[in-house]
Amino acid sequence: MALTRKFLSAMGIEAEKVEEIITAYAESLNSVKEERDRYKADSVQLAEVTKERDKYKLIAENKPANDFEDKYNSLKTEFDNFKADVLARETKAKKDSAYGNLLKESGIPEKHIPAILKVSDTDSLAFENDGSVKDKQKILDTIKSEWSDFIPAVSRSGADVATPPSNTTGDTFSAMPLAQKMTYANEHPNDEQVKTWLSK
Repeated sequence: MALTRKFLSAMGIEAEKVEEIITAYAESLNSVKEERDRYKADSVQLAEVTKERDKYKLIAENKPANDFEDKYNSLKTEFDNFKADVLARETKAKKDSAYGNLLKESGIPEKHIPAILKVSDTDSLAFENDGSVKDKQKILDTIKSEWSDFIPAVSRSGADVATPPSNTTGDTFSAMPLAQKMTYANEHPNDEQVKTWLSK
């Protein structure tokens, strides 16, 4: 039942008092309406906040709390593996190069070295602090034993003394191969042909 002037007058309340009561009632009613509107606005805001909270809660439940730490550890592991792989390849290349030089030093022709490297275990090769190959002589001996079939036999013969070069004819000296000229020049440093040849 609404509070009206007619209702208050019927109750025998004086006109002045009726106006006071109506005014007070209206103020009270307005206050209640304002409070109602405020609660309504708060309830809307609360609903939005609750919705946002539930969204982040769902994200948190679907992702581990240490998601960034896991990503960091994964990237670090990947980088460490890459670095180790690069180092291993560099070490392998260094050992292959050193072993290839030992094969060459043992007398194996260069054309055979790549094939020998493919079937050789160079991982066990070690280096001294100065960078030289550790146990070098032992390795050279092993190479000469294991790969002897690839080492060509070197035959050395002395100069052919049956037909020694003539030092009286310049044509004979000039016709000699370079190696023979050098041998002759070492043996006959005062020969005029040699002096002339060396002065050119």
